[in-house]
Amino acid sequence: LGVWMIALSLMGLVGFVSSGLSASVVTAIGRASAAPSRESLVRLSTAASLIALCYGAIVFAAVVPTALLIDWTWLLGLGGELSGQPVARLMSALAVLLACGLVVSVPRQIMLGRMHGYLAHMLDFAGLVASAVCLVIAIHFQMPLWLLGAAFMAPPMITVFIGGLIYLHHADIPLFSRRNLDRETFSKLGRDSLRMAGYQSAFAVSSQSDLFLIGIILGAPASAAYGIAQRVFSLPILVSTSVNQAQWPAMARADAAGEHAAVGRMFRRTLAIGSGVAISVAVAAALAYEPLIRLWLGRIIESDPLVLAGMVAWVIVATPVITCDGLLRARQETSFLMRCMFAMATINIPTTLLLLPWIGPAGAIWGSVTGYMFALLLPYSFRLWGLISGGEKKKEALGADAP
Repeated sequence: LGVWMIALSLMGLVGFVSSGLSASVVTAIGRASAAPSRESLVRLSTAASLIALCYGAIVFAAVVPTALLIDWTWLLGLGGELSGQPVARLMSALAVLLACGLVVSVPRQIMLGRMHGYLAHMLDFAGLVASAVCLVIAIHFQMPLWLLGAAFMAPPMITVFIGGLIYLHHADIPLFSRRNLDRETFSKLGRDSLRMAGYQSAFAVSSQSDLFLIGIILGAPASAAYGIAQRVFSLPILVSTSVNQAQWPAMARADAAGEHAAVGRMFRRTLAIGSGVAISVAVAAALAYEPLIRLWLGRIIESDPLVLAGMVAWVIVATPVITCDGLLRARQETSFLMRCMFAMATINIPTTLLLLPWIGPAGAIWGSVTGYMFALLLPYSFRLWGLISGGEKKKEALGADAP
C-alpha cells in the first residue's frame, strides 16, 4: 500500500504539465465564450491539442527511461516479495498513461471552459466506476503491479476521451483543425500554460512530495498511515475544488465581459459558504476519524493526534486559498500565481524536512500548513482585499491584469 501511494504521489509530481495546460485552456475557453464568435474556440481547441501532444512526447521521453533506470529497491528500502523491477514497470506504465492523458483531457477542458462541467463530471463518475471495477478484477486475478496501475488509470481516460469527442462533434468544435492553427493563439496559450506548469510543478513538489519524503525518512508503512489520513481529509478539499471549478469559467466569462460587480458577489458568496462547509466537514472527520477508518478499511489504523490536528488546519487555510486561486486564474494572473506557488514550495519543503525527524509524519502536514499560510493565503488576501471586503475598491481590484 505504501509503494502504491508513493507511486501515485510521484506521478502527481510529473502531472504538473497536464494541470498547467488544463488551467490555461479552461480559462481561455471561458473568456472566449463571452464573445459570440465560434472561431476563437476552434483556434483554442487546435492550439491546446498541439501543445498537449508536444508536452506528452516530452513527458514520455523524460520519465519512462528515468523510471526504468532508478534502483527502486535501494531508494525505497524494499524487501520480501516486492523488488524494484515491478515498481519500475509500474512507474513506467503510469508515465505512459500520463503522457497520453495530456491529449485525452483536452475535450474535457473545453467542456469546463464552456460551463458544461456537469457533463464532464458525469463522464468522470462513469470513468471512476469503470476504474473501480477493473481494479477489483485485476486484484482478484493477482495481476502484476503495472497492470494494477493501468487498470486504475486507463478506464477514466478512455471514458472521458470518447465522451469528449462526442461532445465536440455535437458542439461543432473540431479537436484539431489545421486551417484554424493560429500562431498568436498558440503562443499566448503556450506562455500561459508554461507559467501554470511552473505553478503546478511548485505545487506538486510542495504537496505531492509529502508521501515520498515520509517514505524515505520514516519508511513506507508511515507513508501508508499518513496517506490514509490524507485521503480522508482531502474530501472537503475536493468538494471545495469542485465548486470552484464550476465558478471559475463563469467568473472568467463575466470578467472578460466587464461584469465586475457580479464577479465580486459570486466570489464572496463562494468564499463564505465553501469555507464554512469544508471546515465543518474537516472537524467532523477528525472527531469521528477512527469509526470512519473502521468503516472504510474494516480495521483500525493508528492515528497520530498531531496529524489529525494538522489535517484540520490544512483544510482551514486551503479552502479560502482555493477560492482566491480560482478568481486569480479566471483573470489570467498566471505570473502572480506562479511566483506565489514557488514561494510555497520554498517554505514547505525545508519546513517539512526540519519537522519530520522531530515530530514524525505530522511534520509533513504542518509544513504544508505553514507554506499555505505565508506564501498563499496572505498574498492572495492582500491581492484581492477590496473584493473580499466588498468595499468601494472592488471594481479597481478587478481592473486590468497587474504585471
